[in-house]
Amino acid sequence: MGLFRSETMCSGTLVLPVEKARHFVDVLGSNANLQFQDLHAATVAPQRPYKKFIQRIEEVEREVRFLLEKCRRAELTMFQNDVEGFLAAQGSSPLKLDQVEAEVRQTFRNIAALDENQKQLLAARNASIEERYVVESASMALFQGGGGLAGPGVGPGAASGSALLSDVVIGSPLVSEAHHPDTTFAEAQKLVNRPDEHLLGGGSFGSTGGAATSMMFNNAAGVVNQLDQERFAKFVFRSTRGNAFTHFRQITEPLTDPKTGEDCQKSVFVIYYQGNSSSAMHARILRACNQFGANTYPWVTTAQQAREKLRSVTVEASEKERALMASERLLRDELLHILERQSGSYNSLLEDWRLFLLKEKGIYAVLDMCEGEGTTLRAQVWYPAYEEDYVRRVLIAESRTTHCSAMLITDRSSFSVGGHHGGEQKSGPPTYFKTNAFLSPFQTMVNTYGVPRYQEMTPVLFSAVTFPFLFGVMFGDIGHGLMLFAIGIGITQHEHLIKFQYPAIWDFRYMLVMMGFFAVYAGLLYNDFFSLGVNLLGSRWRNPGHESDRTQYWVPNFDPKNRGQTMVEGEQGRQYVADHQGPYPFGVDPAWKGAQNELNFMNSMKMKISVLLGVAHMILGLFLRLSNVIFERNRIDFCFEFVPMMMFMVAFFGYMDYMILYKWVTPMRDPPSIINTLICMVMQTENKLPLYEHAKETQWFLFQCMLVSVPLLLIPKPLILWALAKHRTNQHRAGQSFMPLSESSAVAYEPEKEPKFDFGETCIHQIIETIEFVLGSVSHTASYLRLWALSLAHQQLSVVFFKMLFASSLAADNFILIKAVKIYVSFFSFMLVTVAIFLGMDVMECFMHTLRLHWVEFQSKFYRADGHEFLPFRHEKLLSADRGT
Repeated sequence: MGLFRSETMCSGTLVLPVEKARHFVDVLGSNANLQFQDLHAATVAPQRPYKKFIQRIEEVEREVRFLLEKCRRAELTMFQNDVEGFLAAQGSSPLKLDQVEAEVRQTFRNIAALDENQKQLLAARNASIEERYVVESASMALFQGGGGLAGPGVGPGAASGSALLSDVVIGSPLVSEAHHPDTTFAEAQKLVNRPDEHLLGGGSFGSTGGAATSMMFNNAAGVVNQLDQERFAKFVFRSTRGNAFTHFRQITEPLTDPKTGEDCQKSVFVIYYQGNSSSAMHARILRACNQFGANTYPWVTTAQQAREKLRSVTVEASEKERALMASERLLRDELLHILERQSGSYNSLLEDWRLFLLKEKGIYAVLDMCEGEGTTLRAQVWYPAYEEDYVRRVLIAESRTTHCSAMLITDRSSFSVGGHHGGEQKSGPPTYFKTNAFLSPFQTMVNTYGVPRYQEMTPVLFSAVTFPFLFGVMFGDIGHGLMLFAIGIGITQHEHLIKFQYPAIWDFRYMLVMMGFFAVYAGLLYNDFFSLGVNLLGSRWRNPGHESDRTQYWVPNFDPKNRGQTMVEGEQGRQYVADHQGPYPFGVDPAWKGAQNELNFMNSMKMKISVLLGVAHMILGLFLRLSNVIFERNRIDFCFEFVPMMMFMVAFFGYMDYMILYKWVTPMRDPPSIINTLICMVMQTENKLPLYEHAKETQWFLFQCMLVSVPLLLIPKPLILWALAKHRTNQHRAGQSFMPLSESSAVAYEPEKEPKFDFGETCIHQIIETIEFVLGSVSHTASYLRLWALSLAHQQLSVVFFKMLFASSLAADNFILIKAVKIYVSFFSFMLVTVAIFLGMDVMECFMHTLRLHWVEFQSKFYRADGHEFLPFRHEKLLSADRGT
């Protein structure tokens, strides 16, 4: 059917030999457009003979995803998304499933082993670093009150003084107020300090009076995640009923989590409690540590132990760090091997594996849709009618190559050459449009709203023009449009930089070019260049006074009334000789830029342009509705839908557009208000300032057309459909009365092929459609005023940014060097705001508003959007849909 309607579709049965079924499906997926239907869809528990192949491929895909994740974590460059290159390479040297499975599995084992080894080394290195911080904390706690351990052998943590106990002096709290506000480290230190250089050890404490008590104090130290620090302290405090004191010291360097590969902050903790290592208190604390995933380490009690332990853990951490770096290099080399680009395509080896598995999975999924017995498989397929001969030639050629017979049997009864005559499309042929790189994004945009009904008029070709045009009306600025146009051209010229790395942007490249082009066109109409006017063709206005009066009064330098006169009238009745025959040739005259009434003039012009474009856009939608009616040969819809809709639209909104154009081209001293004229037309009151002669009679006739169109749209169609349904029912009954008894009984038990006509539902549907059209015509016309609103916002925002960021530096009266620096900085700021605001936010805003105008205001006039898309099994389409994942 071409660009306006979907292709004619055929249904058929594909017969394939079982032993070569995979080969035939692969060849058809590379060369033809066939949509396979699942013949087991109605079966409760279908038998899928190729399910084991799919499960096998999914297992290999899991291993490939593991490799992809490792490459992403290693931040390595991945070459991917070259579907065309992959398919071309498959045609010359195809991969085999067994070969790919063996290579992927071997690579997976190697990298998984290296990854596990790296995790172990990373955990060991983290443990060494954590233990070093614990030893440093213990070292700084030794002899805190005097005669302490502060020699060079203690380690770097003691000298830094920014640790757990270095900032805890006499009188500082041991824990936060939320944990135990009345306990200080000095008090805990008095309980455990001994003169034999032991710190917080498990010794017995007695009074100086000699009365021995059998009290044992101990501690537990370790490292916990900093995010769990507060909850951990509260949990310990509550589980020990306040008989344990906890303090933390932050570890300054981030540690990498072996499980997630992300950096995390941790803290050293020390818990002081009463009891030995076999007490219930000790068991509770260990249980709390295990619950929060805290690592525990021994707490040194003497200076000699601290020196030796700190020296050993420092050496151990250094050795683990070197081993970890060597393991990372080895793992990186293995990953780089599978990320090497393959000859003949842009893809890496890993990407070729991924695409091959995806293709094979699709082939076996198609085979599972077939059914068969013995040596053949049968598949029900949809395909474009123009491809039927080509599919047969492909099957014949492959049958000769494989020495197996395959055939396509066309179901002639399902050969679809026409559209549907009313009602919603529940089943039937799928909708298929042949697109190209230019129309593809517009087709995607339309299908997002809804797939067209089979052979329904598609708005894609019209939207390819109206969408960027309406966007340009809202975004109109020569400078901003040129930047957007340059971005679109740049994308089209840098295929290898954009196509594979950013495929979504590449697909919309021509849409960006068109949007930029029409933004420049609208900017020329508005005469806006970064909010400034451009005098390209010479202004048609002049100042008749002196230079000192330039801001007072300007007169046209042409004949504004188009009477062929060379003398024009200016202020106070003065006559001037006009230098030009007509107004500014294209767009707004630059003399309006900076005028006191510029905003009033531009607002009036843009508002009227918005109404003109909106009504024209909606009338175009009604004509597309007419094309559907003619194609379906539906007289009822033509007489009682299209005609009254067009009458209503033209009689009111078309007449409003006529008055706008009439006022523009007709000189008038006291032009009447269009709004007042429309109010008088609807209220049937006398207009004291008619727009033209016999306007009252014309408006009365148009108003009568409006009144007639509403009941004409509402009433006749349901009655006619009811009469036709009743007539068909009577004919069916009359036909049965002349049948023999046996045939009549058989017919009585046949299920109805057509749905039963419901008069009430039809009336409700017609009432809703009538109300929606009448009220929607008013609201949709008002909705097109967003063209004016967004254009005004764009222009005013551009003026503000130019004046505030750039114009002030140009007007500054400073030393030339200072002025140059100011201009440079202000220009950089101005361009930064331009790119961020106008080419970022404003482009998206105008895009979304344009999308709404097409989906709601335009397509609602004719577009049913209740079809189902043609989804052929095509390797290129299958793999392209999974790009970048």
